[in-house]
Amino acid sequence: MTAAASPRYTQDGELAAWTHMWLVSGALTLELLQNSWDDEQPASSIGRRDALSIVVIDAVRNAYRGAKASLPSNAAAVTAFERSQPQLVRMRDFFEHFDAYIKGRGNVQKEAQTPRDSVIGMEWKRSASSGEGHHTMVFAVREGTTHAEYEVDAAAAVRAVMQEVGLLDSRHLAACPYCR
Repeated sequence: MTAAASPRYTQDGELAAWTHMWLVSGALTLELLQNSWDDEQPASSIGRRDALSIVVIDAVRNAYRGAKASLPSNAAAVTAFERSQPQLVRMRDFFEHFDAYIKGRGNVQKEAQTPRDSVIGMEWKRSASSGEGHHTMVFAVREGTTHAEYEVDAAAAVRAVMQEVGLLDSRHLAACPYCR
């Protein structure tokens, strides 16, 4: 008699494990970001938060990708997350391809026929906390002759993934503070 493989050691199990790892990475980075302010060094604090914000977006985006790959295509969790964070995919793509967007050569800029000149094509506007558990990032991308602003609440994105991912059993929920 052969023992059945543990669900953890299957493709679906590995996908769920990686999804969880990205989810926890986003939650831990957000926690670090929210606790990183130093009143005596505001400029350094702002720079630290800006840098950590980019990592949060990447982690949340990857947790979403894992959930989307693991769940049925019409899963309520996926559509609820997409409704709550409509700009997340686009923001992650801007960050991932920042070198092209800064030069005005990103895919969205090509579609909008952004002129190729010496003007910067993507600008970090701000990264700020707005109370306990909220951290908003805003940046602008030159699309054609205008700048479109994109905004995401990193804390809301992390919470949405944690609430909506739907890959966890009760044993895991009892043990993992990031998934409760």
